[in-house]
Amino acid sequence: MDQPQEQASGSKSMYDVGAFTIFYKNFITGLARSLGSVVIWCLFLFLLAQVFTQVIWPKLEKPYQQYLKTIESITQLSQPTVSLDQQSLQQTLNQLFAPQAPTASPIQ
Repeated sequence: MDQPQEQASGSKSMYDVGAFTIFYKNFITGLARSLGSVVIWCLFLFLLAQVFTQVIWPKLEKPYQQYLKTIESITQLSQPTVSLDQQSLQQTLNQLFAPQAPTASPIQ
């Protein structure tokens, strides 16, 4: 009749149960904690996405569109529009860098 309070209520200590029961309870506890963490992370990412799309993106959209237009215009400018053959290129260089005859200075 002198049973401890725990045994009288029907609960068992970890020394009274088998190894499988201890493993099972710890497994379920770990699984519940992991799933809870995943749910919290999903809620956090959803909240972060909402803040980004409703608050931050409207302010960044105009500079982003301007950036895309600038990149597009730079790529169009960097593409050659006229191909020069070797003779045309040489004539152009001669015209640019040919020595010119000195001209009379208007100030004398």
